[in-house]
Amino acid sequence: MFFQHSIKNAVRSWKKTLLFIFLLTLLVIIMCTGVSISISVRDFITECEESYTTIARLEYMGVLYPDETEYDPGIARCFDAFDFTKISAYPVVKQWDASAVALGYIEERTGRNPNAHYKNSAVLIVRADGFMETEGVNRGFITKSLYASEDIEGDMLYIDAMGEKLQRGRYYLMHGTFYYGITSYRYFRLSAFNNAGARQNGIDGSVENMIVDITEPDGGYKLPQDSDFYGIADTYTVVNNSVTVNATDNLEALFPFHQGTLYLTEGRFFSPQEYEAGDKVCIVPGSLAQSLNAGVGDTVRLSVAVQSGCAKYESYWAPSGFNHTDEYTIVGICNTQNELSGDIFIPKTGAIDFSPNHFSFTLGQVVLDNDTAYRFIADIEPSLPDRARVTVFDQGYTAVVRPMKDVMRVALIVTGICAAAGLAIAALFGFVFVYRQKDSAKIMRMLGAKKREIIGYYLYGSGCLSFFGSAIGIVIGILISEICMGLVRQFAFHYGADSFLYSSGSQSMIKAAEYQPGINVWVFAGTGFAVFLLAVLSCRIFAGMCLRSHNRKRRKYAFLKRARSSSLTGGPLKFSWLSVKRGCLRSFVPAAVCLCAVVLLNQLVYTAEGNKKKLSDLSRNTSTMGYLTDSKGHKIDGLNIGGAALNGLYSSDQLSDIHTSKRICYYYLSKASEMDEALDSLLPKIYATSFSFETFMNKLNSGPGLIYTNDFSSVPEFYYSTKITTNYLDGYDESLFTRDAGDTASCLVSESFMREQGIKAGDTIAVLILREEALGRQSVDTQELFVAGSYIKAGKDDNIYCQLDAYVSEFQLSDPGADADTLRQYTFSSASFTLKNSEGLSAFKAYLFEKGYSEVNTLRSIRSFVVLEDIAYLRTKSAMNRRIWYMDHAFPVIYVAILLFAGLIPFIFILLRKREIAIMRSMGASKTTACLSMFFEQVMLCIPGSMIGYIVLRIIHRVFNLFGFLLTCAFILCWLFGALLSIKNINRFAVQEILRVEE
Repeated sequence: MFFQHSIKNAVRSWKKTLLFIFLLTLLVIIMCTGVSISISVRDFITECEESYTTIARLEYMGVLYPDETEYDPGIARCFDAFDFTKISAYPVVKQWDASAVALGYIEERTGRNPNAHYKNSAVLIVRADGFMETEGVNRGFITKSLYASEDIEGDMLYIDAMGEKLQRGRYYLMHGTFYYGITSYRYFRLSAFNNAGARQNGIDGSVENMIVDITEPDGGYKLPQDSDFYGIADTYTVVNNSVTVNATDNLEALFPFHQGTLYLTEGRFFSPQEYEAGDKVCIVPGSLAQSLNAGVGDTVRLSVAVQSGCAKYESYWAPSGFNHTDEYTIVGICNTQNELSGDIFIPKTGAIDFSPNHFSFTLGQVVLDNDTAYRFIADIEPSLPDRARVTVFDQGYTAVVRPMKDVMRVALIVTGICAAAGLAIAALFGFVFVYRQKDSAKIMRMLGAKKREIIGYYLYGSGCLSFFGSAIGIVIGILISEICMGLVRQFAFHYGADSFLYSSGSQSMIKAAEYQPGINVWVFAGTGFAVFLLAVLSCRIFAGMCLRSHNRKRRKYAFLKRARSSSLTGGPLKFSWLSVKRGCLRSFVPAAVCLCAVVLLNQLVYTAEGNKKKLSDLSRNTSTMGYLTDSKGHKIDGLNIGGAALNGLYSSDQLSDIHTSKRICYYYLSKASEMDEALDSLLPKIYATSFSFETFMNKLNSGPGLIYTNDFSSVPEFYYSTKITTNYLDGYDESLFTRDAGDTASCLVSESFMREQGIKAGDTIAVLILREEALGRQSVDTQELFVAGSYIKAGKDDNIYCQLDAYVSEFQLSDPGADADTLRQYTFSSASFTLKNSEGLSAFKAYLFEKGYSEVNTLRSIRSFVVLEDIAYLRTKSAMNRRIWYMDHAFPVIYVAILLFAGLIPFIFILLRKREIAIMRSMGASKTTACLSMFFEQVMLCIPGSMIGYIVLRIIHRVFNLFGFLLTCAFILCWLFGALLSIKNINRFAVQEILRVEE
């Protein structure tokens, strides 16, 4: 019976029933969508955190970077200057893996190594055939080869014996290097043997000791039993067939595997137990496994050499042997990548101490927390030694996850707002459907109904309404969920994609991740059920209040002494002022609401405008730098940049500076005053024979460089350095490189060069150079240079730095109308540039793409590879753009909502005071007087409250914002319109009708 009456009651008040069913349905739809998006995005982010690995690679950017074939002592100094083991103490660091690389050797390896470092070196026994006067070279026949990469016994060869004439018919044991000459014969030059192990064992490998006459009195030859040449030959046999051993604590995070350059094709990675125990297991490339004739599960005998103060290929000396030898089991085979085809990977072990080896430019790498990786850079960069660089590779994690986190944040905010609105709707639902019917509870109690029956009466109908509303919301939410998820996916990945064209960020591998959430019906059902319970709980609470209200004692009324009242004479303004004055809380609340609402409106406006201004300032004040590199993005020097390509960069009109250099080889003659005598002595020797000319040209090409540049600090030798020591003559500074060269160009020379050659600042020197001509030809010429100062060199070469104008005028290079054929005559070795500001970054990228400039790993019509160091700017800009996008879409909705509430709140406030209007009219006041009295009261409360809020924000931000002012005016107008509309609505009725109208 109670159930039937409860349902009939809900049907009779069908307008309220439909309204609350609609509100509950809408609430469930929004709540289900928000919760499901939040959960699916959270799960997606969790998956990304597990599948993505962020590493930071620490490198020493030496002069020879990335060539590790020569030893750079700066690497050891870098380790001495910074304790890299402290990196593990950083809170965002998960694991520090110091570089552990060594030369290794596997006896089972067969075949010829195409990447052998000393493939042109040899230890030979040669029978001299005399000195060829017409050619200016020794000729001989190879009698025996102690070591050579090819079978060459019996071949004839030309021998450069460093000026020594070999006696015909005698046998010589010699060490040297093959090189190419102008004929098809083999050319062989005596060369020094550089090996740290040999030097430590007292072996002098200077070129003078690399040839020994071993002729016997009977005309034959005899090899000395204890000759060092045996050790040299055996060393080459091992080194030229060696492997590179890489020890690591996390192979999957090691750079080539992390970036996808290497990947497993067979077997498995190392297990945690194998890392911890340092087990004898290894992973090898496929080509190496093939040459070993081994597979997964087979064992190989691996030997490792460790030696301080030398390059990798100099760390092994055959008579001393290896530092470690053991059997290793192959547990995995990876793909073969040309540069890493000889690398083998093992877990780090205490049995091998790799710390003395400091020949790798990679100092180590760090596994970082994905979310806070860039905080690590900000923390560590200031303390790193000179030339140390840290680069983060996150596999695209930031680009994928950051927009999704923003989506989840918005979804949580919307869900939270809806939850708050849900509480309000539930409270209103209980109040309207239950508490307003408290008289029914009194009647049912008088008729003998039990409490539980009365509560059931209230809950049956309201529960059915809640159930239908929640069920309809769940069904609609499930139906539209796929559309909502699709919109999220489209926004997140479309809007989150940055323009990485020509960017340094594009050099990192981007791991694909697709947001494909499934529809979790239980999430929708659980959310709908929660709304249902909330509505029923509200009704239950109000039902209890109805029952308690009838058990209260009657109120006792006391007669209070009549207070003095003010006179009622006066117009609406006085009535309004008296009402405001006596209102206390009633007057304070509307004014406070107006103040808070205006503060919120203007704060949102200032926040939106402030973010747009920050983005504009970021683009305007951030200087983006860039440089030209090789096709793989490794080298910044030794390039072949055409003059037309540089002219194109100048013509973009987006660059503030372009720094370039041109390297040519030089041979120091003497001071300018002694140049003629030096030439008279040198030229006959050079042009005596074709062999002598060729020998001199080879020496010249392998020597230091004369480098023309317009910016000394940007040349490759110092590009990565923050500490450059120079000494200029009075009246000279770094600006000399941008000046006109005049008749005698000015230059800087190294201090070691000055000491060796006995020159000083202010001298004029003469050098022999190779000038480029058409069709790639070269000619020998002389050039005089004024020494304007000196510098401390960073590398081994005594380079001379000269004004660019001595090679080509920068005006000609930057002239938009320069002749293309003329520009093609000039080539450059390096180039870097700076954009005027980052506002033109997108336009500059579009210009580069349109003109056909190449980017790393992507070849286009202009074979000049451009890299822009814009990754930090792009990440910051992307985050700000997303924030602005959310504000541009969310804030207008908030503005409209506040303005709607601005009309609704006074409407309700005045509606609650309808009895006052009825009393005023019953006392003889006209409709107009009553209307104006209420209206002026709202004016007195709204305008001061709103203006105080506006003025406070105006003082705080110190900036006038027209849009904020207009919104404030609109808020006041909406408030007054709502008040006026409510008054007019009440005044339509007579006094008795006003008092009878239900809320």
